[in-house]
Amino acid sequence: MSATRFTDFGFRIPVERSVRLDLATGAVVEYPALFGGQGVHQEGWRRYRTSDNDSWEIVNTVTGDFIAQHPWTDSVFRLPHGGTEPLPADAKTVGIIAGQLYLRLNESDWSYRIFDLDNRTTDGITHGALDPDHPQPHGLERAWSMITDPDAWLTTRPAGEFSRDMLEEINTTALKIGADADVLLAVMNAESGLRTTAYHPTGRYGLLQLTADQLSAAGWTATPDDYLAAADRQIPAIRTHLTGLDVPPDTDETGLWLALLIPQPELAGLELDTVIASPGGSRPELYATHGVADIDRDGRLTVNDLRRYLRSKHHDPRLTELQDRTRQLAAPIPDWPTLTEVNEGDEMAIIRPSAAQLGLTVQIVALQHEPGFDHEQVVSIDPPA
Repeated sequence: MSATRFTDFGFRIPVERSVRLDLATGAVVEYPALFGGQGVHQEGWRRYRTSDNDSWEIVNTVTGDFIAQHPWTDSVFRLPHGGTEPLPADAKTVGIIAGQLYLRLNESDWSYRIFDLDNRTTDGITHGALDPDHPQPHGLERAWSMITDPDAWLTTRPAGEFSRDMLEEINTTALKIGADADVLLAVMNAESGLRTTAYHPTGRYGLLQLTADQLSAAGWTATPDDYLAAADRQIPAIRTHLTGLDVPPDTDETGLWLALLIPQPELAGLELDTVIASPGGSRPELYATHGVADIDRDGRLTVNDLRRYLRSKHHDPRLTELQDRTRQLAAPIPDWPTLTEVNEGDEMAIIRPSAAQLGLTVQIVALQHEPGFDHEQVVSIDPPA
């Protein structure tokens, strides 16, 4: 199977992928997974690296610290029914994606194992093994491949689990608090790597790493663990929480992150060199959860550290993808019946918020339909629908 893909510079590059076929029916049995970098892969601020039959490691690219570092033979991967095991001897790295290491086994050309490097777990299953009842046809060589969804194979993206509906919810949340969606996504990325299942041992959950008390105050009635599995249903609680913070209009990403971390009365007068947390000083609990943002590693978390940390993550693949996709969403233009509602919204400003609340610039001109009578009409809205 071959196809042509276009690079960002317009060059055509032929792409070839092998597939396994059932020779009796012609049906595709397996689609190959697509990987890049093999033994080195970066996601957000984590860089994964394997050296086959020697060692593996996860590095925080912001601080340079090791998150995990193990010899290949360390028995640290938990099995579903108890016990642990090391990485298989003589296995070869095929790729790393979403924190999962795929290893091709030495026992055959078409079998592989999956190891979760982030959580140190494995399912204990050998995938892709040849069915002994269907031996390899004489004269044919079986190509190594892995099972995957053919549709997902063609549309793989760093943050493909975010649906359009979820992005629209995030966009609406940003507009509700007077911020830009890019700003909200950047703060979510700093907090959780834009992962709905992110959990911090101090008891912080989901995209915005809210505590159990914050979730309850925001109207979440199920357990915090249920919240981790809620995916797009996390957004209403996030919206309620952010709305209650009184975020200043048009705040930037540093301002929004500060509003999330520090009570509103304490935000006044902050400068770039203001220390907001340190292990032995103010807010040691904040430093315990956000010390990774202490860019210069001096034991003092300042406003400038937050700003620099956010900037260091501007090119994270998940963040840039979601920001690009959010910008492609059509601007929400309500069906305002009158100019008054354009300027003020409906009576409750819920069904039809005002243009200003939605971040829209309205141009109004006077049209003369009859002598002596002027009529105001909306002729354009920026951004357009």
